Amino acid sequence: MKGGIISMKNATKVLEIKNLTKRFPGVLAVDNVNFDLFKGEIHGLVGENGAGKSTFVKMLDGSYRPDEGKIILNGQEIKLNSPQEAAQKGIGMVYQELMLLPHLSVAENICLSMLTLKNVKIINWDNIYKISSNFLKKLGVKYDIKERINKLSIAKQQIVSIARALASNCKVLILDEPTSALSQGDIENLFKVIKKLKTQGVSIIFISHKLSEVLEIADRVTILRDSQKVGTVYIRDLTEDKIVELIIGRSIMEKYPRTRNIPAGEELLKLKNLSLKDKLFNISFSLKKGEILGIVGALGAGKSELAMTLFGACGKKVSGEIYLGNKKVSIQSPEGAIHKRIALVSEDRRSAGLILNQGIRFNISLPILRNINRMGFVKIGIEKKTVQEYIKKLKIKCTSMEQIVENLSGGNQQKVVLAKWLAANAKIIIMDEPTRGIDVGGKVEIYKLINELAQRGIGIILLSSEVPEIYGMSNRIIVLYQGKIVKEVAYDQSNELEIQRLVLSGR
Repeated sequence: MKGGIISMKNATKVLEIKNLTKRFPGVLAVDNVNFDLFKGEIHGLVGENGAGKSTFVKMLDGSYRPDEGKIILNGQEIKLNSPQEAAQKGIGMVYQELMLLPHLSVAENICLSMLTLKNVKIINWDNIYKISSNFLKKLGVKYDIKERINKLSIAKQQIVSIARALASNCKVLILDEPTSALSQGDIENLFKVIKKLKTQGVSIIFISHKLSEVLEIADRVTILRDSQKVGTVYIRDLTEDKIVELIIGRSIMEKYPRTRNIPAGEELLKLKNLSLKDKLFNISFSLKKGEILGIVGALGAGKSELAMTLFGACGKKVSGEIYLGNKKVSIQSPEGAIHKRIALVSEDRRSAGLILNQGIRFNISLPILRNINRMGFVKIGIEKKTVQEYIKKLKIKCTSMEQIVENLSGGNQQKVVLAKWLAANAKIIIMDEPTRGIDVGGKVEIYKLINELAQRGIGIILLSSEVPEIYGMSNRIIVLYQGKIVKEVAYDQSNELEIQRLVLSGR
């Protein structure tokens, strides 16, 4: 079902952007972009990583100052110097990477703007709790409002972020990948809220790499490519394939470019009755050399816990047996896993996979420093040669190997994570949601890379909540439900609909 089709003929124009341009040293990030937004409109914004989406909306929320162009809100040109100024004018932003204060409670995060007013000397906690509870109720959830944020799952934190934006009484709400860490049920609840806000006259800019979501929720969509606007189109005139063509400038004939034959190689890994208290229950499976083993499950099914367990991050809390080849092993720390040539591409690459304020060279060489030093001094020549080799092999788009990783697109950040493990000569790579937050073109590049790694003989464990991704990429498929394996099957012995049913119901 496509998004609500509203007529713009008599609608009130809330926001108008004229010739917006932003430059960084050596980069034209946003080039002469025009954009408009009407009252009660849900306007999709799509494009590949690096197309200019994030820079564009950061100018709308005051994080960046444009070099050229105008921002016109309710008929008046405005100048924004900070997100606080934008919020005061009714523009709210929820970032993909959560901007919450981890040691404060749910209620304190939702009502943060009320707590930090200069004239507030005594806090009415009953009022704060009431307000925060009401906004969570609007989102269809009920959390312990006194719970600290860092005790919540990523999905729950995302919901709290949205509630905080709504609590600021914004009339223009920018949602940057709001569903990237949400279960299907959470997404449905969120869409109900978005549609309700629309009927109340709130205007929403909805950024997502999940094109099916854009088709479902938006009225119009604006496409950015290479820092420029390709066009703005009514959803009724679009299909998912057409959006893909507009985003990348070409059609994708084969989204999952891989060989489906099940490898007959040696067994790299075998688990027997692996369990983690209250999280995983008697997990048993094997992984062969050159195999892509897909593990799929909804949010909370135990995928990330399994990934962390195999990487040694759960220590002695784990029971069961792990075999590498024919040898029984104990993996009680990430260092131990790395020593056994097991690598993890974590779900949250920004906090757990990369050191964002360091360069590409630093990140890629980090796991191999002990192998390229002499008497405590790094062999710079060998280090640079190795890093440059993987930048070339993985086609990492960067200005130099010293470019700060935080300034790379999501797809290229993911390539840096993979590069460091390839440099460390990993035999088994565990990938937890490896394409989360990555655009359609970037996803295809990652899929091709996964296929190439498997062809080299590396065993891949691919964990994802996206059924099409697992069905399209895997040699074998395991379905997890509430910490248990409910199905293991070769790709050609099942269908996508059956897998989806098992993911949702466990039977």
